[in-house]
Amino acid sequence: MLSLENIVKEISKGSGISEGDVKKKIEEKQIELSGLVSPEGAAYIVGKELGVNLLKKTAKRRLKIKNILPGMRSIDVTGKILGISDKRDFEKSGKSGSVVNLMLADETGVVRVSLWNDEIGLLEKLGRTVDDFDHFVFHQPNTKFPLTAAKALGIPKEKLMRGLLVPQIGNTYSASTLIGLASVLDIAEPGEKILATSFGSGAGSDSFSFTITKLIKKKRRKENSVEGMIKNRKYVDYAEYIKFRRKIKGVNL
Repeated sequence: MLSLENIVKEISKGSGISEGDVKKKIEEKQIELSGLVSPEGAAYIVGKELGVNLLKKTAKRRLKIKNILPGMRSIDVTGKILGISDKRDFEKSGKSGSVVNLMLADETGVVRVSLWNDEIGLLEKLGRTVDDFDHFVFHQPNTKFPLTAAKALGIPKEKLMRGLLVPQIGNTYSASTLIGLASVLDIAEPGEKILATSFGSGAGSDSFSFTITKLIKKKRRKENSVEGMIKNRKYVDYAEYIKFRRKIKGVNL
């Protein structure tokens, strides 16, 4: 992936306008798109509008997921598979086929990848499907993201809800997957399987497959369940919050 600095230089060289003006157009494009694209993504759009085809220069480069744009072909992306949907057979225009969707993530985002017909053979080697797991726990900065990923992968909502705590306690960032996993472990039975996946900007991504053993009943302490702690939570006002966050200089806790 070209750096933003190199993208600006390429656009300036190809369009004949100054690098300063290119940067200004990139900032304006981000504002126009309500910040939904990265500076690099906005730069590619600006380049296209100015007649500079940067896609050719990145076609053989490895991209980050957040920088994938419509129209890109033959790109290289490295990520971790968060989950795989069941194979779906279909017929269209008198022809039959099959499709499997998977969710691929890196530290910058998540993308759905569709594999068709002969490509599906690759997934069969992985030996896991949605049906193999009883519970799923995803990174949850909000409610929408994990629900969207689950829907795309064909994961029943009930397999997700026990570990989906962001509606109750908000975004706990890097702890969100672990707290969700702890909530699932409070009720999981021996023999059940859990898939837990976490990722974040700059922190990489990992997925873990857990199989619950009979020892869970000895290790689990019902009086300290996640659900119980949430019910007994204590709210603090904003003044107390900013003191704990050390937002006020000169305050000693």
